This record gives sequence, C-alpha cells and structure tokens, in this order.
Amino acid sequence: MDLRHLRYASVVAKERSFTRAAQRLDVAQSAVSDQIAKLEGELGFALFVRAGRGIEVTDLGRTFIADAERILAEVQSLTGRVERLKSLRKETVRIGLGSGTAAVFVSRFLRRVSSLFPELHIDILTASTKTVFDDLIGGRVDLAIAIQVPEERVPTGLWSSPILALDLAVVTAPERPLPGDGIGVELAAIAGEPIVMYELPVGYGEIVQSLYADIGRFPVTAMLADNIETIKAIVAQGAGIAIMPAVSAAQEVRLGTLRAYALVPPRQVTYAFYRRRAPVSERRERYFGAVYDALRNESGECRPSARSENAIDSSAPVR
Repeated sequence: MDLRHLRYASVVAKERSFTRAAQRLDVAQSAVSDQIAKLEGELGFALFVRAGRGIEVTDLGRTFIADAERILAEVQSLTGRVERLKSLRKETVRIGLGSGTAAVFVSRFLRRVSSLFPELHIDILTASTKTVFDDLIGGRVDLAIAIQVPEERVPTGLWSSPILALDLAVVTAPERPLPGDGIGVELAAIAGEPIVMYELPVGYGEIVQSLYADIGRFPVTAMLADNIETIKAIVAQGAGIAIMPAVSAAQEVRLGTLRAYALVPPRQVTYAFYRRRAPVSERRERYFGAVYDALRNESGECRPSARSENAIDSSAPVR
C-alpha cells in the first residue's frame, strides 16, 4: 500500500466513477481499476460496489477512505512545512509595499534581484503608507516602497529616496461617465461627485485632500477604505469615484470593470524607497542596494559589489 493507492481510492469515492476519477487523475481508466483491485486484495475487503451506472462506497470502504484522506492531508501539510523549513535556510529580505502598486514595483525588482542573488528569499507585504512605516520602524519589514512624504515628516530613524512618479487618474464604474472628452477630466468639473478615499493622514487620503484644496473645494466622501483593492471594488459597484495611480486600475480597465480618466492638468504621486538608518551586515547591504538600484534604474541593471554605492550609515541625511 502506498500514497498513490490512497489518493486513487479517495478520488474514486468522490467521483463515484472510475472513468471520471481517471480523468481527474489524468491517467488511464485501466490504471485506476488495477490499482484499486490491488488495494482491495491487500486489504481483504471491497471498497466499492457497482450500483446501476455508477459505484457506491461500501461501509468498510467509507471508514478506510476517511482515514486515508486524513493521512493524505497530513502528508500534504508535512510537505508544506518542509518547504517552509527549506526557505529558512535562505537569507530573507522583507519588503513593505504600498497598496495597489505591486504591478509596477514588483516587476522592477523581483526577477532582477532574484537572478543576482538566487540564495535570497524575498517576502512582500502590502499595506497602507502609515502601516508600511510602522512595520519598517518596528522591524517587521526591512525595506519599504511607499508614497513620498515631506522630509520633515519622514519618521525618525528612516532614510528615504524618491524612485518613481506615477500619473494619477480618476476611476469610475464603466456606466458612470464623467464630463469632458471621455479621456481626461478636470477635477473642478467633478468636485461634487461622491468619492471613495482613505481617511489616513498620510498616503492617498492626504493627496486627495491636497488636490481638492488646490481648487478651493472639499471632497464629498461617499465611503472610506484603507486600501486600493477595496476602493476599486467599491467604485466598480457605482458607489462613487476614486483618485489613484492609473497603473493601479490598469488591469480592471482592460477587463472593462472600471474606467479611468486622466486628470487635467496632469497630476502625479511620487513613491520613495525607505529603510532604517541602522547599519546592517555587508551581505545584507548588497541585497538592499540591489533592490534600490533595480527600482531606480529603468534598465534594471543591478551591480552586486562588496558594498553598494547606495549603502548608508547612521549619519546619512534624508533625501
């Protein structure tokens, strides 16, 4: 008896058919029948009996298969634990990422850094700007990519550097047209539209407030949410408009579940790279420098070296 026998018996019991079980297992029906016959011969009792055009599980079969499925689940869980243990042998860099920006930033560094340092394990955690800062200060992440805040508001103990500016767009449900040419829209023309936004004092909430303040208005808040994915889901239901980086809604626009309008005049939001000022080992400095280089360079050419040119010390100024 081996795990293959247990899996075959479990799938046959679920499908109530050798034919459907074979299709699900992607093997020949004869192979399933042969393996079940061998298993029943070894057990000394029948697992299945024919019933009309299908099969039924015997009373003894139900007891056996319940135990078999428990064993299979334990083996799968053990396999997952082994994989996690393997990953612990690698050095890990944890990166905090502002909500809604994975599409643009992960592609800029993940593959390039992994090719330079195959021994490196990268974890990515997404959150609001404030949470990303809290995680970085608290040591739950090593690096962060989030909206750039004024120098005087960079939390104490962090170093920052701008890396990329993204165009902002007004996002709506497809059936909610806005005034204008259908491509761009002036904020003053839609200032009365209910808007779905952040309430946080840093990040998108602050950006939206400042955009409205520039035209002497206050946003009419329809709903509040703490991440871009939730905001997009709310907007898609027609509950209001939203302002976010155009790239954050690009996939939904392609699928037709959202519509995006460029802001007129164009507005952008700048993202920055953040890390703690505390010194790290030379090896980790190379890892951190490679991520930073990949984010800055459109070509993505990272330069591993004994010590990155972007290495910092505790006296480095915030840029």
